[in-house]
Amino acid sequence: MTLSTEPEILDRARYELGWFYIDQSLWDKANDSFQYITSKNQEHFSLDELMLKLAQAEQIPYKSPSVAGVLSIFPGGGQIYCNRYKDALASFLINAGLIWAAWEAFDNELYALGGLISFVEFGFYAGNIYGAISSAHKFNGKKNTEFRDNLYQRRQFSLSMGPVPNGLALGLRVSF
Repeated sequence: MTLSTEPEILDRARYELGWFYIDQSLWDKANDSFQYITSKNQEHFSLDELMLKLAQAEQIPYKSPSVAGVLSIFPGGGQIYCNRYKDALASFLINAGLIWAAWEAFDNELYALGGLISFVEFGFYAGNIYGAISSAHKFNGKKNTEFRDNLYQRRQFSLSMGPVPNGLALGLRVSF
């Protein structure tokens, strides 16, 4: 931004930089970038409403992947935490069924079968934990995307001009 001293150009760069930060879900940096825009151009870019909406980023629902993983020690617990009730039921039933089957095999002195079922159960149990952690990440990504899409409704189109060999190039950018 040191290539120009013109407020119009600096403010346009700060505006575009703010949207770049929004694309990256860096809400605080976007807000800082928008705040450096001169008051005259803040009105031009309609930043009052955008910055009010951006301030609501702290209210985006968040699910901790660590908590989801720990809750999955009990099969399905992490999925319940992530509001995935059908997945929680399936995880619980599969894991409970395999644990019961392994128990019965060992109880009936079928050690090879019990070992095989236990090995398969370990895979399902680890998958239960991995799935819960993944569900938390998906939940967070979905909520961030919804928030970002809501902000994009306030995006202005960008018209620019730049030199090219033998003339000027005109660029128009519209987000939809």
